[in-house]
Amino acid sequence: MSAPNRLKRPNKPQSLRISVDELQGVWGTIGQAGSETRVRASGTIVPLDRSDAAVLGAISEKLPRLSMDANKGPIDLMIGEVIGEGAMGIVRLAEQVPVSREVAVKTVRPEAVKQNAHVELLREGWVTGRLEHPNIVPIYGIGRDSDDMPLLVMKRIEGTTWHELIHTPDHPVIAASGRSNLAFHLGKLIQVCNAVHFAHSRGIVHRDLKPENVMIGEFGEVYVLDWGIAVSLEHDTMLPRACDVTTVAGTPDYMAPEMTTGDGGLLTVQTDVFLLGALLHEVITGAPPNDGDSLFDKIYAAARCDPKTFGSQVDDELAGVARKAMEFEPEGRYPTVAALRDAIARYMGHMSSRELAVEAQGRFEAMRYLLGDTPGELDAEEQIQLNNLFSEARFGFKQALRTWAENPLAKRGLQRAIETMVGYELRRGATSSAEAVLAELPERRPHLDTRLDELRQRKAEEEQRLIRMDLAMDDSTSGTSIAAVTTGLLFISLGIGYFILSVLDSKGALDVDYEQLLVLAGGGAAFVALVRLVAMKSLATRRVARRMLNALLVVSLAWSAQWLIAFLLPADVHTTVRESIDETTLHAILMGWAGFGVCGFAFDSRFLGPALCFFALQPIALVETRYAMDAFGAACLLSALTVAVLWRSKLSVEDPDAL
Repeated sequence: MSAPNRLKRPNKPQSLRISVDELQGVWGTIGQAGSETRVRASGTIVPLDRSDAAVLGAISEKLPRLSMDANKGPIDLMIGEVIGEGAMGIVRLAEQVPVSREVAVKTVRPEAVKQNAHVELLREGWVTGRLEHPNIVPIYGIGRDSDDMPLLVMKRIEGTTWHELIHTPDHPVIAASGRSNLAFHLGKLIQVCNAVHFAHSRGIVHRDLKPENVMIGEFGEVYVLDWGIAVSLEHDTMLPRACDVTTVAGTPDYMAPEMTTGDGGLLTVQTDVFLLGALLHEVITGAPPNDGDSLFDKIYAAARCDPKTFGSQVDDELAGVARKAMEFEPEGRYPTVAALRDAIARYMGHMSSRELAVEAQGRFEAMRYLLGDTPGELDAEEQIQLNNLFSEARFGFKQALRTWAENPLAKRGLQRAIETMVGYELRRGATSSAEAVLAELPERRPHLDTRLDELRQRKAEEEQRLIRMDLAMDDSTSGTSIAAVTTGLLFISLGIGYFILSVLDSKGALDVDYEQLLVLAGGGAAFVALVRLVAMKSLATRRVARRMLNALLVVSLAWSAQWLIAFLLPADVHTTVRESIDETTLHAILMGWAGFGVCGFAFDSRFLGPALCFFALQPIALVETRYAMDAFGAACLLSALTVAVLWRSKLSVEDPDAL
């Protein structure tokens, strides 16, 4: 094939400007006798070198002859067993004697000499020798044997071809890496990109990148092999130049469209970008991009370069990277291999975020399944399970977004998970929980805010209704509640009791002591406690009355405790018993207005009446301590009056059902 312009590149893959018959005329002789190409067993189309014998002889004479016969003196190589062979060449294990190093020696088959395979071997050595890179097999030397045939001395690579690993998902090498299948292969592709990018920096285009030409070493090393049809973009006298290419070369399964023209002027670094995209295609789909039953069909598919489609199992971002790398027009591809490598690396950085989001999505789906279509509240065990699932889903989505802030699955999942939980909390009337979760919503939803406000309003109205109901229930039908009667009786009994004791003491009829006052106060406390105990069942539904009795019991117990302490602790030697009783009574008055005042502000404002009575009569006891018992009795009787006035039934409920 010698006419580079016989096949013109189409402007669009859908408008190929050449018929199938014309294509057959251009490509139909590939690999046939007399053509300028041959086809390797691996499927690679290789151009035949037409250099004349004189040129080849001049090249060979410059190569050092390497001794391999111990009978003829010191040897350079001790040849061992065959470790690989193909139609054109053989690779043998050998020892490089001067440095005592195990190497691989590549030579050509004698029958392949007529196809100038030895020139191809030399050029592979020249190209590889110029590319000193960790991902390219080192060339230790180029020489000739006793028959003046060239040979390459290379580093021995032990491992597996990448092709085998791609098509063996459960291969031990992949399992040993501890990474997912996709992450493993993308990591290897990045290393291939590193090698090719380095070659481009030296002006060399590989032209035959495929999984069979990549070796994975036993420790995970990656080596790009077979640089035999590489071309130089520079004016290099030792390497074939791209501008001189006039034949189709490469592997049709992976070819870029410009490689099918035989026009070397169209070859650029973006040709290798396409081939790397084809490798990515095989990694994510399991097959190369150019499909066909015959060599011609595959070349035709490469020439058309129809847009590639990927199944739903392939992430859109990764599919986009592959499509861009395999654009028909080189200008539409990544401008450099480094740009393609960086795009793959970015995707790999997003992979962990995707994995977290997928796991969190599973938790969210479990949440939805648990909630189902049931509008009601879950039982206690289901509630705990729901809270755990929500916490795990929310945490997973947030972790995914910390790794990749634009992760669409994580953003959408976090939004939906929080909305779902808020909806559930609103349905079961948990305003505090709904408000706390709603505050975390990434994107505000006005309808949820409205629902929360409506729930707050309903709960406030319900609370007021319950309070009114409690108050209504606390007022008995006769107009006097249990609490009012008990409080009134306590104040009357204490007031009368203190007046009687004071009169008897002043008339000298009774020497009042702590015992009488302790019995009086203790009897009052016991009376309140007895009422509280007997009326326990009826008070269960009367919150206000229950609180009133509790407060009254606390104050009466405090009075009893005060007299008990006074009884147990004798009066000061400088103070008479009467004076001590008056002072203790003064303290009881103080405790009365303070205790009932607190109850009035904390529980029910009707307690403020008795508090004011005790407060109003305290000055009398302060000015004339001897009248302290009379002041206390008067305060109790006045308090009983306020109970009769203030604690009457004062709630007027016109429509109880409206509560």
